[in-house]
Order: sequence, then C-alpha cells, then structure tokens
Amino acid sequence: MFDDFFERMQYQAKLDQAVLHRKTDEGLAIIAQMQQKKMINELSLPIVLSGFYLEIGEPVKAIEVGKKITKELQPNVLFQSYAEIGDVENALSAYKKLKNNIVKDGAKTTYYLALIDMHKKDYEAAITKLQSIKTRATDVISIYRQRSLWRIYTSLGDAYTAQKQFTKAKDNYNIALLYHPDFTPAIDGLSKLESITATIQSTDKTPPVIAITEPSPNRGLKVTTAATNVMVKGTAKANSGLKEVTINGIKVYAQPGGDFWGDVPMVTGINKVTVIATDMAGNKAEKTFDIEKQEAPAVAAAEIVAVQEKEGKNYCLLIAAQNYADSSIPSLDNPIADAIKLKV
Repeated sequence: MFDDFFERMQYQAKLDQAVLHRKTDEGLAIIAQMQQKKMINELSLPIVLSGFYLEIGEPVKAIEVGKKITKELQPNVLFQSYAEIGDVENALSAYKKLKNNIVKDGAKTTYYLALIDMHKKDYEAAITKLQSIKTRATDVISIYRQRSLWRIYTSLGDAYTAQKQFTKAKDNYNIALLYHPDFTPAIDGLSKLESITATIQSTDKTPPVIAITEPSPNRGLKVTTAATNVMVKGTAKANSGLKEVTINGIKVYAQPGGDFWGDVPMVTGINKVTVIATDMAGNKAEKTFDIEKQEAPAVAAAEIVAVQEKEGKNYCLLIAAQNYADSSIPSLDNPIADAIKLKV
C-alpha cells in the first residue's frame, strides 16, 4: 500500500516537472504510464487531462476534454478554461454552476476570477483579488498557491502594465521569474514591457503632472506656518513612468504610482519650495510655491510687583461658662469676669 502511494507521488512529481517546463509530449506520456499502472482510471482520465492542458497553457484543449467530464465536476474545469481564454460569458456561466463552496471560495477560483476582471479591463479589481491570494494565511488549495505563485505575480505584472504602472509591472514579472525562471508568460510579459517603455520613452514628450496635496494653501500658492520643518506631499503622474522627484534640489521618496513626500526645513520669512518631477523619457515638470514661516511671538518679561504690607486684625471668640449641668464637672471660678477683662 505504501509502495503504491510512493510510486504515485513519484509519477505526480514527474508530471509536475513536465507542466513546469511546458513539455506537452512528455506530460502526456507520463499520464499514459499512470493509466497503464491503474493510477488513473477511465473516469478520472478526462479530469487529469483537462487539468494538464490547462496548467500547461492549452485551455482550448482543456475545454474539449472537459466536456467529457461528469456534469458534477465539469463546471470547475470549464470555468477555469473559459476564464483563461477570455470567454467571460461562458466562464461566469460555469462559475454559477459551482456547487462546492470550498472550491468556489478557494485561491485557485479567486485567481481565475481575477483573470475575468482583466479581460473585462477592470484591472483594479483584478489586482485586489490577486493580492488577496498572496496574503491568505490558510487555504484549502494552499498547494496551488505555493506552487504557482509565479502565475499570480505574472498576472499582477500584466495588470500593472495595462495601468501603465511600469515599475510595479517590472517588479512583479521579476518576482515571478525568481519562482520559475523559465515561465514563458512572465518572460514574454517582461519583453513586451521593455518594448512598451522603450517606445514611450522615445516618443513621449509630455512632462509629468504634479499636484501638491500637503501643505494645502488657503489662498493662491502661499502657505503660512510656525513650524521649523514642513512635510511636502503630492503626486506626479507620468506617461512613461516616474523616474525621480526632487524638492529644492534634494531627491525625495517617490512611489511607482506617483506619490511622493519629503521634509523641508524652514527659516523665518518667505521659503521658496520647488518640486521637480522627471519621467523615464527625461521630461521634467516643475511646481513652485511659497511657505511663510512666521516669527515666534515675543515673550514678555516677567514684571516684578512690590508687595504691600497691610496690618491685619485678630479675632477671638470667648465663651464663659460658670455652672455646668453635669455635676461631675467642677464649676469655674468667675470665668465671666475673666472673659470681660480679656475683651477689654
């Protein structure tokens, strides 16, 4: 029993390698051997074949074989295959027929829903779904998530390329190739990206568009402050991608999407702030505004006030009691007369 399981795992590992390197003939030969050894029966053969064609990048063949699968399992294969080729209508139709919630909510399904978003050109939704797969702590299909991270990063690269966020696109393609150096879609995506950026850089004559978001001037472009340092924030959008942003000649942090920020020291009076954004094509844009640092209000010297002495009065309440109701307390000797003398 254990030997059979171990042998099956060996064949599965060989099949995974064939898929990894997109060796169709080798993969089909391994599947045939597994069938001969009764590891795959006639009922499960279409499932294995359709999955193999889908993973190896031949979704049309996966659809042909998938239609031979039992009706219960057919929607999952067809959903994934139609999503791969961009047939959104049929993909969503198959998705609605999925009855297993574990499959419907799994990472693999989320990946193909992201592909559908990309075919619909809803790249932001696609990016959100792809990012969610990476950040999930647990998943019933975690093996897929770990084994095929290069697919996720490649799709992220495609989405960012479509959004013209070329730096992010390049980063994701490179990460995909770290996981799978021979993954053709990532290689092709990176090559296409380089061609796009080269064309844009050679033809782009449009400078970046700078918008200052902080500090926000109340009127015109003049800002007042009492601080010794002011944080300047803004965005710089560039068709060919943002290369760098400087504030008063000092390079500041800038994200690939165009957000930038930097701390600017202030001196008393008018401080001129110049923001320069440069794109990948060498085009530059400049925005200048003033920040007025107000003088700190003078602190008045402490005034010494002379103390005026005033003569006070003392008051005393005298109570004279001679005879007490309590017989155990002895009577005093003429206390009333003594009190009168003190008053005087």
